[in-house]
Amino acid sequence: MLRHCLIIGLAICFVSSTPMQKPKRYAWSATHKLQWSYFEGFPQYNSNYAATANTGLSHSIAINRQGFYDRENSKVLAHFYPTFSWYRASDTSATILRHEQAHFDITEIHARKLRKRIANFTFSNQSQTEVKALYREIEKERQLMQRVFDHDTKHSRDIKQEFIWESNIAKMLKDLAPYKAK
Repeated sequence: MLRHCLIIGLAICFVSSTPMQKPKRYAWSATHKLQWSYFEGFPQYNSNYAATANTGLSHSIAINRQGFYDRENSKVLAHFYPTFSWYRASDTSATILRHEQAHFDITEIHARKLRKRIANFTFSNQSQTEVKALYREIEKERQLMQRVFDHDTKHSRDIKQEFIWESNIAKMLKDLAPYKAK
């Protein structure tokens, strides 16, 4: 019994002392589009979908000594996570890859929206709480837009809707250009 406790205790110490690694990720770029080789996750053969692009917002928050948000040292980025993104090679096409890129572009739109809200927000000495609230609002909007995009385009199968969305996404990116990452 004591031997098992010691082994479990050593395992817990090892796990808790092993630093957590950030997942591999690519920052959004206007000039560098997704490629199938970036999708490193294991294909989901039981899924109704041919591919999934896992994207998200990353926000590093800097707070000054008075508790106020430090705009110069904080950063908001849209990322693509290759190890959580997958595709079935037998089902891929240029249309599906454009659809997955549109998901990444939607995430970039929301990164820009968050940068805009932060730029126009008057923070108090409770900045960390305030910026988290702004992030949660934008993240809800991002998730909703991702779902509506998939619904409207029938997960890339409605080519007409896909083109309409791609056009609207391009316009939103252009309208929010002043809030691109620096």
